[in-house]
Amino acid sequence: MAQQALTPVQRRLVAYLTGVVIEGYSVEGIFDFDVGSRFPVAGSIEDDRVDITDETDGLRLTGTLPRLEDAHGTAIALHLVDDDEFTGKTPSGAFHGRVAGRNIDLFDDAAGSQHTLCL
Repeated sequence: MAQQALTPVQRRLVAYLTGVVIEGYSVEGIFDFDVGSRFPVAGSIEDDRVDITDETDGLRLTGTLPRLEDAHGTAIALHLVDDDEFTGKTPSGAFHGRVAGRNIDLFDDAAGSQHTLCL
């Protein structure tokens, strides 16, 4: 199996973060079409400061955009490129995506895979 830039829980948190910041929605979770389930997310996003937690997995993502770190110490660089696009990088590889309303399409460049999530 190819190396993934993001784990599934990191992917959910990144999609949640980009969707909330870009579209301005206030939601309590994210739906992951890969597994067909909604995952609750708690915490705060204020200006560039991020402190959110996937309540199902317990993984926390904190920092100031673009420099984020998860609870395991994995660095995640996340850049909002345009009004609806983002790029990012982890030690495992790069990713990018687009936000369209409540839908977030995330492309994992390292794994060569696409994932759709929804606020």
